[in-house]
This record gives sequence, structure tokens and C-alpha cells, in this order.
Amino acid sequence: AASGYASDATSPCDSTTLHEFERCKLAAEHRAGHEMMRKNLLSRMERQVDAWNAENTRSGGLRPSFDKVQKWADNTISSYEEMLQDMLDRQRMEAETMAAMQTAENFGRKAALLQVSFPFPDLFDQVRTRVMGHFPSVPKELR
Repeated sequence: AASGYASDATSPCDSTTLHEFERCKLAAEHRAGHEMMRKNLLSRMERQVDAWNAENTRSGGLRPSFDKVQKWADNTISSYEEMLQDMLDRQRMEAETMAAMQTAENFGRKAALLQVSFPFPDLFDQVRTRVMGHFPSVPKELR
């Protein structure tokens, strides 16, 4: 195995336990990547809203246009959706590679495949709603 411990296993139970540990470790790494992406997007959104609020204060109450806010939201969310897709593709390849390696170590007995998914399915909708909701000039039906 990538960890170097599988060759030390003395029974199938030892190998199974090690394989479960390796899958749990990979799942934790994947989750950390998802958490970082979520935190980064939320932080970026907050910084942008703060910048718009500062601009609003400096300009005496002039808010950014609906089109400007919507364009920022569309572009930012689209960029993060692409990054997420790339991340999930890479994570699926990692999971498939691990399963293949573990199957080989099990002398052909099929190893479990780690399932990969993004644990924040509503993140992009929530960001759009929060950004658009900061601007009362945006019609409520479009927030």
C-alpha cells in the first residue's frame, strides 16, 4: 500500500483494518479540501460585500447596480463550480486508484471504493442568496 504497512499484515483481518484506515484517511483529506473550498468562497463573498459596503459609505449611499452584483456572483460561483468539478474528478481518481491497489493487495478480492461527493450541495445557492440579499435595490423576486 501507499502507506507501506500492507506488507507487514499477518492476516486478512490486519489488511482489512489497514485498508479501512487508509480509506478513512483519504475521506478526511477529501473533506478537508471541501471545507477549505467552502471557507474560501464564503470569505471571498464576505470581502466583496465589505468592499461594496465601504464603497457605499464613501459614495454617500450609492449602491452597486444589480447587474454588477449579479455579474460578480455569476462569475465567482461559476469559477468555484469549475474548481469543485476538478477537485471531485481528482478525488474520484484517488479513490479508484486506492481501491485498485487494495484489490491487488487482497489477491484480487474486490476492495471497497470510497464514495466521493461534496458535503455542501446548497453552497452556491446560499452564496448567491446572501450576496444578492445585501442589496435592497435588488428586486425581492430576484434575490
